[in-house]
Amino acid sequence: MLLKKGRYALWRTDILNLSITQSFDDPGNLRHLGFEDPDVLKIFSEKDIDGFEWEYFSAEQQRQEILKYYPDIHYPEISISK
Repeated sequence: MLLKKGRYALWRTDILNLSITQSFDDPGNLRHLGFEDPDVLKIFSEKDIDGFEWEYFSAEQQRQEILKYYPDIHYPEISISK
């Protein structure tokens, strides 16, 4: 588990990647759901007909984004199964 107290938590298992980010601009609401896909070349998102956002990313892209926003989190490359 990765944790940035009060801001971010990530649980990664062989079959599930679940992360939760606290949003200060819209507390209590779900901002988006993301799907990890090793074939995704660049993080992207799209909105469905109801305006809900779906995000797609590879494990490495997620790792890079986490390190960008939370540089003090230790997120080793070996924790990502390929």
